Amino acid sequence: MLPLPWPLKVELKPSDIISESLILVAVIALLICVHLLHQAYGRRQAWMLAELGLLTFALGAALDILDEFFTLPQIVPRVIENSLICVGAIITAVYALIVARELVTAARIDSLTGLYNRRYIIEALGKEVMRAQRHGLEFSLVFIDVNNFRKVNNVLGHMQGDSVLQCVSKVITSTSRGSDLASRWGGDEFVVLLAGTAKEGAKAFSDRFRERLNQAILQLEMPFEITVSSGASTYPEDGVTGESLLKVADYRMYQVKRARTMSLKRSSLHLRRP
Repeated sequence: MLPLPWPLKVELKPSDIISESLILVAVIALLICVHLLHQAYGRRQAWMLAELGLLTFALGAALDILDEFFTLPQIVPRVIENSLICVGAIITAVYALIVARELVTAARIDSLTGLYNRRYIIEALGKEVMRAQRHGLEFSLVFIDVNNFRKVNNVLGHMQGDSVLQCVSKVITSTSRGSDLASRWGGDEFVVLLAGTAKEGAKAFSDRFRERLNQAILQLEMPFEITVSSGASTYPEDGVTGESLLKVADYRMYQVKRARTMSLKRSSLHLRRP
């Protein structure tokens, strides 16, 4: 029988040994899970940080278990074991904060355009209504829709359609102020919350946005015209709730869209006459 490297302790506490062993097993299991996620989703820094933290924690826990069984030499004092456990816990906590921030961002941001998503703008709109009520402020909403977007996808493909949506979102962002909130409502629709903006300001924003978008679309070299329709509503003139303001802006946007469609149809009929 091989001799043990260090002498066994005479009095062993089974409860301590079991608890320390369970902690070590749990940490190793977490380390394996993080490593598998690391391999599946790429070598991101967050996964590497988690592996480092759990590995450090596991090393400290292993030394602590050995200390329960054996009388370790002074080269591995108790302070080293506790330090490894503390450092591992801190690193893992930092990883958890990074992941939490990424999750919060993912819950708010539309992945294609980088704008806020529908869920977030609805929450922000509710808060803006309460703020406006409390301080007697005005604000406006602008609802934007890309005309004939289905034609872009059907004729040019979804990749080109994504390029159009990204172009629109960049122009919205460049036209908005820092206090405004721009979001992708869904599909080819966008909603912009203009803080502290009256009806005239919302109209000026829409005009400025369309002018800039026309210049940006030219750079995409599309084989046909890409335009947008927009409608605006203002608190409290057009509504005192977020839902009512969205309905008014959406209705006005579709009025503009319908008028444009009818105008194009009349132009087409006129051209066909002998």
